[in-house]
This record gives sequence, structure tokens and C-alpha cells, in this order.
Amino acid sequence: MKMTGRSFCIANAQEKKLSCKEGFEGVSAEEIRDWADKGWKSGGSSVTFDSHIHVWGDGTQPYPYDNDPPDVLRKICDAEKFVANAKNAQVSGALIVQPINYRFDHSYVASVIARYPKFFTGMALADPAVEPVKAESYLRNLKKDGFVALRFNPYLWNGSMADESGKAIYAKAGELGMPVGVMCFKGLPQHMPDIKSLLEHSSDTKLIVDHWGFFRQPATGGTDPKTSVSEDAWNDLLSLSKYPQVYVKISALFRVSGEQEPYSDLKPRLDDLLKHFGPSRLMWGSDYPFAIVNGGYCASVQTLRSWQDSVGLSDRDFDQIAGKTAAELFGRS
Repeated sequence: MKMTGRSFCIANAQEKKLSCKEGFEGVSAEEIRDWADKGWKSGGSSVTFDSHIHVWGDGTQPYPYDNDPPDVLRKICDAEKFVANAKNAQVSGALIVQPINYRFDHSYVASVIARYPKFFTGMALADPAVEPVKAESYLRNLKKDGFVALRFNPYLWNGSMADESGKAIYAKAGELGMPVGVMCFKGLPQHMPDIKSLLEHSSDTKLIVDHWGFFRQPATGGTDPKTSVSEDAWNDLLSLSKYPQVYVKISALFRVSGEQEPYSDLKPRLDDLLKHFGPSRLMWGSDYPFAIVNGGYCASVQTLRSWQDSVGLSDRDFDQIAGKTAAELFGRS
């Protein structure tokens, strides 16, 4: 894997003098700190907030893994390396989604948020074992550690994620202003009954569908010849637009496109999402660090920037997708 020297810069972005240098090397510790201290700043076409990343340490104490990440990603995905990548790509902040490597131990991500509070915010991983009566205290403790949102992983539930515990956590998250992301890695259709049940149980809770609803399966990467598109899954995603509290992450481009960067086959899909949800309910994300071994971080960043012209986005709509939707949802506006 080549971590430096690659560039997927698109002419549009070059004209705007927005460079994207692949990798994290060549950025000093002082530059990392300075970039992180700048944090998110609203306004301007160069401002980008990554709504979906994961970071982790090397698995040693005091932050041991619950389960190991892929070997190729074991030692190159700590917070400082992401900030260096972000500086090279001109990305101004990010939401860290709790990685499954640590399961329900949020201490590593909490330590990162505490170290770089202007740059990072967090989405915790919901624990299905939390008793309904303890949902509020559970979520308030996560908020104290810098987590502003919650992720529901349906594969961690022994049954429906819309069970008594799931509904209690989901509703209380809405009361506390914590959006809930849903990770339907094996496809959206099988989880639609639970999603609708949660939406109808608490209309105040904002729900975020990850990664375009994973409409291409399996979600191993779209250029894998074993993958295929499910139009039923896509139509399920579009049908959720009738709920005004539903948002979509247009993230992990490499998982849902059947092409290499700049993922041109996603343009009609983006048009569909814009028509159904509008830019104020869409947000870009990379799915770092998996993106760096699937085309590169710049491939995702520069594809986003190319959309302003190729999809015909106005400056206002581009800025919304590139960062303002996420900023508004995750308390950065």
C-alpha cells in the first residue's frame, strides 16, 4: 500500500486552489496541533467536515482492542495521522464514529476528543444491554465525554433493535439532542421494519442512514465483481425521505460505486437524493481509514469537490453537503 505521492486532484478543485496530497507523512507534530486547533469554521467553499471516520490506537494498554482491525490498518489510524491526512486534504474537522475494535469501551475516542475538542466530535456505539430505565444516565455520561450522537448497529442486538431497550435509548437520545445513525451493513431492506418502528416511536429523534443505505451488496467495495446493486434497497432509502427527521450520509463512496474514482456512477444516485431529501439532509463522509486502502482519502475528498460542477450544485448547496449539514447536526454550527 502506497501512502504518499498519490493525487486524485480534479481540475475543478485545482482551479479553486484546493489541493489534496495523499497520506500523512511530511506533517510535523506542531503542524498537526495547529491544524486541529483551527477546528471547524463555517463558510467558504474550501471548508469540509468529514461526517464519518474511525480512529484507533495500536491495541496496547491503556486502550486494548476488543477485536483486532485489519493488519494493514493496525498502526496507521491513530488520531494524529488522521489530522495529518486532513491537513493535506484541507478537511477542517470530523465526526469520529466509535470503531467496533473497542466495542463499548469509548475511552480511546473520548481521549482524542478531549485532546482536540475543536476538531473532533464523537458518535458513540449504542449498547443493547442498557436497561430502559438507565437510558438517560447512560447517554448523559456519553455526552460528558464529548459524544454528541449515537450509532445503532443492528447486528449487536439479539433480535430487533426496536425492542424495549432500543426504543428507550432512541427516544431519550432525541430528548437529549443526540442524532442516531443506523449502520445497515448487510443491506437496508431487512432493517426497514425496525427503522420505521423507531421513527414512529420518537419523531423528535433525528435518524441518519449510513453510507447511502448500503444499496450495493456485499459492502466490501463496489469494484468487487461479486457485488451488485439492489434497486429495492435504493427505493427503500428514497422512501424514508417522507420522514423529515431522516438524514443520509453520502459516505464510503468506494463501497457503493461500481467504478474507481471519481465514482461517476454515483452522480444519478446523488441527483435522486437531492430531489428526495434536499442538501440540508445530506452530508459527505469518507469512511476513513477504510477509504485509504480503497482508492485513497483524496479520491473521496476530491470527488466531493468535483460534484459542485459535475452535478451542478450551487455554492450554497455544496457547502451544505460538504459540512454545514453535519455541523448543524453535531453541534458545530
